[in-house]
Amino acid sequence: MCRGGLSACPRPSSLPSVAPPPPRSGRRYAGVRLQSMSAPVSMWHDVSKRGRAPVGSRTMPVTCSALPPPGETPPSPVEVPSTSLPIEVQHLAEEWMSLDPVDNSRREIEQLLQEGRHDELMQRLGQRLEFGTAGLRGVMGAGYNRMNHLVVQQTAQGLLRYLQQVSPEQLASGGIVIGNDARYHSTEFAHITAAVFLEADVHVHLFPSVVPTPFVA
Repeated sequence: MCRGGLSACPRPSSLPSVAPPPPRSGRRYAGVRLQSMSAPVSMWHDVSKRGRAPVGSRTMPVTCSALPPPGETPPSPVEVPSTSLPIEVQHLAEEWMSLDPVDNSRREIEQLLQEGRHDELMQRLGQRLEFGTAGLRGVMGAGYNRMNHLVVQQTAQGLLRYLQQVSPEQLASGGIVIGNDARYHSTEFAHITAAVFLEADVHVHLFPSVVPTPFVA
């Protein structure tokens, strides 16, 4: 499965049994030195998403839950002031801020709360990006209906579970190929995806530099 310009990522010797850790500084995957990420463990919690979308829809309703690694205490929900705040919006905002590891995107949600922009919060948190003809695409920002670190991790976990169900033998023998283009945060998203599959002991083949999409396909 390794071909020109493509090399295999070593499997980590010891990782938590549920949630992948952030890449550590100095570790090399396919010749790429991954930088340490200033993210709490909650970023790597096993977060499941369930819901159904109408045919042709690019988004889907969201129900959220977080499963911490064995022996670890789940992240405490972030309390949101409930003054004139619809209960559904409040719950979605609390859960997002409990899971989101990135300060800037957490502040986006906090600012929307302070400004009382409940419709915007529901649009960002009450529906979820779904794969379309060009893959998972959307506006960068906070929320389940935006492109961000948490959504990429959750999507990678969903893809992993799907492959484990439909092609377990091929996944175990061949692994998965990951590449990224030059778009904003693309390299970070590729590393997050690699961490999810490495945690499941799946062999990861990661392109060592930016590549066009057809190279990966």
